[in-house]
Amino acid sequence: MSDAESSSKSSSPVKDTKKADKEKKAKKPKIVPFDVNELANMNRKKLQSLAKRCTIKANKSSEEIRAALQEYYDENKDDILELRKKAKAESKKRADERKKEKEEKEKDKKKSSKKSSKK
Repeated sequence: MSDAESSSKSSSPVKDTKKADKEKKAKKPKIVPFDVNELANMNRKKLQSLAKRCTIKANKSSEEIRAALQEYYDENKDDILELRKKAKAESKKRADERKKEKEEKEKDKKKSSKKSSKK
């Protein structure tokens, strides 16, 4: 076996893996969560941006984009609602953590002020 043959065989599995990864990504598009009730109030620029993120052509009229986004929402409603629910829970968790940190800082501040007043 020549060096050229052995090097082509060693790089082949890597290429196959990358190709498989691309195929996986292509099969399942990323779900973009949004509030369908806000579509009516969105300006054209925001509609186009959202449409692009949802892999919808954005060079249509605003009404056509809204209709396509409504269809996208209807097709992916369960996934969108689940993602929004998770995002809301994570946001609440972060807010609770910040509140807890703030309370701990206040306690530490009070303790340090008591120690300095005792001296």
